[in-house]
Amino acid sequence: MTFEFDKETAISALLYIAQRVQEPRYHRVVKIMYFADLCHLERYGRMIFGGDYRAYEFGPVPHQVYGMLKAAESKFDRKSTEAPFQITHRKGHKVINALADPDRDRLSESELGCLDAAIADWGEEDFGVTTQASHGTAWQKAWDTKHNSPMPLEDIVMTLDGGAQLLEHLQNPHP
Repeated sequence: MTFEFDKETAISALLYIAQRVQEPRYHRVVKIMYFADLCHLERYGRMIFGGDYRAYEFGPVPHQVYGMLKAAESKFDRKSTEAPFQITHRKGHKVINALADPDRDRLSESELGCLDAAIADWGEEDFGVTTQASHGTAWQKAWDTKHNSPMPLEDIVMTLDGGAQLLEHLQNPHP
């Protein structure tokens, strides 16, 4: 079970976050995306931009977003010149610089609310704290299986309040 990845919405969410946090480093941005997705999944039964998460050493990473970041980082990737953001190195960290405003029409009020909540909670938090907070049972199960492996959506859902009911609904939305 997955939600289809919506690249344009993911870019809008990434730009939205990058413009609102003081140091939009890779780790900070992907953790905010994860916590915003958890918020939206728990409250509204769907993820903000879809796709899948992988269990990396420092926590869950949105796989398709990470691919976009790596492409933008590469000076030799033709697609990187088309990205509305660029990656720079500052104080030993990879920082995401927004080159455009997010397309607010791609983000619903509920999605903006969860992004804002995740930014408020995690936008200035320490690396170690966000890493530890994201190392929940879904991450641990995937990490123990194989490093950098996919985190099944079912496992993520079961970490949420009301996870069993939500999982039942997602598996059979029209009983």
